[in-house]
Amino acid sequence: MIARHLLAVAVWWLLARLLPPSVPRRRIATFTLASLGISAAGIGISLLEPWAPGATYSLLRFYWFRLADVAVPFALAMTLAAVLEDGAACLRVVPCRPRWLRVAAIGLLAVDLGLQSFHWPLTGRDTVVPRADGKLAALAWADICDWVTEHAPPDACFLTPRGSASFTWRTGRREVVSWKNSPQDAASLVEWRKRITDCFSRSGSLAEMERSTVSLGPDRLRDVAARYGADHAVVPLDAPLIESIPGKRLHANSVYAVYRLPVDQAGK
Repeated sequence: MIARHLLAVAVWWLLARLLPPSVPRRRIATFTLASLGISAAGIGISLLEPWAPGATYSLLRFYWFRLADVAVPFALAMTLAAVLEDGAACLRVVPCRPRWLRVAAIGLLAVDLGLQSFHWPLTGRDTVVPRADGKLAALAWADICDWVTEHAPPDACFLTPRGSASFTWRTGRREVVSWKNSPQDAASLVEWRKRITDCFSRSGSLAEMERSTVSLGPDRLRDVAARYGADHAVVPLDAPLIESIPGKRLHANSVYAVYRLPVDQAGK
């Protein structure tokens, strides 16, 4: 993502140099450069973490990078459109008739539009994979969530795979933690990180985490379930140590299984 962002900045800057100066273009450039300056300030603040972590975290919550996330694509799109409209600028890009450059640009946009449409829920598509389920076997995941919706108690609490992002939305059931649902305030963010590492990390860091709590062993599973009140688990069938789960399998498809964890191990 960072490399693509920097590439967009470079392309915008090169294209902008092909156009004659004007007040509106100068305003766009000033706004874009200011947003990049704010991002640079955010990077500088992040480098202070080893010496002042508390102050660093309190400052980084102000989203230093969000403005550039909008300003750079906007400036690139506006500048590219201006270049394509300006015949002299087109000739500076490619020594051919401007019409052909415009046709090529339209063709690239059409190809990208077609590629992006694969995840759109268009009429007649029954198997479109939502982006939220991109790290899962989407159809099997939807099947498991449907089963949970129909059969699990409304107050059940689940341990779910690390890549899951749509469990609560699909089922209406609680889960111990979801990578996608990170909170915004400092105290809750610390608690969220602790739950992530408790459920998926052997070392306590966010590197080299397991896909499922089950893979950390039955003792760790019992401890996490008791600590956070989990009484059910959704587990990938190919997860290491799945045969050691201290619970009863309730349902399974070709990819995932639902287990009920013993009540005394779930802290209930």
